[in-house]
Amino acid sequence: MPDLPFLDSFDHYLTADINQKWSSAVGISIAPGAGRRGTAAASVQGGGGYKTFNQEYGKLVAGAAVSGPGGAIFNFYNTISGVNISLKTVGDGRLQVTGNDPTGGPFLGGVTKPFNDAAWYYIEMLATIDSAHITFEIHVNEENVLSGSYFFVDPTRFHVGHVAWATVQIGGKGGGASTGFDDLYIDKDDFYGDVNIDVIRPDGPSSTMWIPSPNVANWNNVKDITPDYDVTTVSSANVNDLDQYTMQDIPLAADVKAIQGIASVKKDTAGLAAMKLQYGTIGAKFSDEFYPSEGTYLMCRDGRKDITNPADINNITFGPLRTK
Repeated sequence: MPDLPFLDSFDHYLTADINQKWSSAVGISIAPGAGRRGTAAASVQGGGGYKTFNQEYGKLVAGAAVSGPGGAIFNFYNTISGVNISLKTVGDGRLQVTGNDPTGGPFLGGVTKPFNDAAWYYIEMLATIDSAHITFEIHVNEENVLSGSYFFVDPTRFHVGHVAWATVQIGGKGGGASTGFDDLYIDKDDFYGDVNIDVIRPDGPSSTMWIPSPNVANWNNVKDITPDYDVTTVSSANVNDLDQYTMQDIPLAADVKAIQGIASVKKDTAGLAAMKLQYGTIGAKFSDEFYPSEGTYLMCRDGRKDITNPADINNITFGPLRTK
């Protein structure tokens, strides 16, 4: 039951791997050690990059630690209907909300107090939309700094529907400068507040039905710090093959908002192939079915909020199940 659109710590891949996860990311590069906790961060220039989701949402919330904002920090939009709302910098330390009403043109939603360009701030934008209006709320370091609403001029002109958010874009400075992004989430329900997003990796075997290459313990081939493509893999030619691993532990006192299971997957020839990510064995939970592409690794992502107890996370096994 994937119910979380997107998470990114920027710690589990390099710039060369970015299109495995993002729909387009020509303005995003991964900067090791540049994050607010000394981990990796995204260095974002100009239009940055965007993620288009598997469905459209009437409400989305995006949050990230941001340093040196420039241009549009967050932009929610739907290319089909033309609706959008953006949180942008004014250029003097203040942030402003702008948007586009396809039935009436651009609009200005308000301006915040100024912020220091050199500091990390945790910035969040919530925006709801229906055929009549948009509402928004902006938080900075968990302080509500701006909210408002905008009513469309002529809702009857939405002749193509799709008055919902389909895509979220992050942007940065231009002219060779860049903006730092770290600890990014996108949810469909509510604010997380200032959060850290961390990575845990396989640390031992459970089931071992997929074939490891090289021929070592299966989990050793999938615990990559960053994706290594064909260098270390596990593979399956048989439907119902299951390969699962124990995972690194998290602190039992952690307050977990959501998790995201990830596998970097491809198929090696033409034909039907599909897989799911499986959590546990008795009472197992599953991702949506994922159909890989031939020859090109893509990330199967499964964001969810039904496994958040630290003890459950520490006890769970995780891995791929071939379904077709």
